Amino acid sequence: MLHWGLGVALLVTGFAWNPALVPWGGGLALLGLLFFAYHMLRTFRTAPRWNRVATALAWVVLYLALTPILGLLQALTQRYGFYDPDRLLAHALLGLVGVFLLSILGVGYNLVSMFTLTHGVDETALGLLLWTANLGLLGLLLGERLGYLLLLATYLLALYDTHRILKNRMKRPLDLGVQHYLAGLALVRRVAELHGGRAVYKRRGEGALFLLELPGEASGAWP
Repeated sequence: MLHWGLGVALLVTGFAWNPALVPWGGGLALLGLLFFAYHMLRTFRTAPRWNRVATALAWVVLYLALTPILGLLQALTQRYGFYDPDRLLAHALLGLVGVFLLSILGVGYNLVSMFTLTHGVDETALGLLLWTANLGLLGLLLGERLGYLLLLATYLLALYDTHRILKNRMKRPLDLGVQHYLAGLALVRRVAELHGGRAVYKRRGEGALFLLELPGEASGAWP
């Protein structure tokens, strides 16, 4: 935690005032995350049984390690000059989709079932969701529109699974945490509505650049 806390402080300072501190902060934060990933790996190895929620967390830990590695490499370009926009894209996508989306959907699946007292929930949809999410992420990294469609399928599967859990719940009133989870799913839908159909793919060198234009921005804002 010390490495992580100090690293984040240096990152904030670096991005705000002194860019030279960004690689140092990124390195310390990466070290803290690698320690966390190592302990998670040891925990996974001692688990008495394995399920799809654990699989989701394993993917999250993998992306949690890869995201800062790519970010640190990109930060070092300020000194060594090997900037690559595709690497920055991968850094953002692994963090947003690989870490945040999979952790929210994977852990949320377990917590919603727990706090609504829903028993015997089939994990098949969650398993399919992990396939579509990871393949969708790969598609976005390769600059393929199919990646966006697979992530849309991931969202629809999450809605279906959540509806199925809530339909069979024993506890009728929804806890505050479950309400916030549902609000988060609704927010994802709103963001998709705002950006749907405005995905822009452009080639730069050998890589693919993916971006979502903000409403009102002109298409082709990139040179």
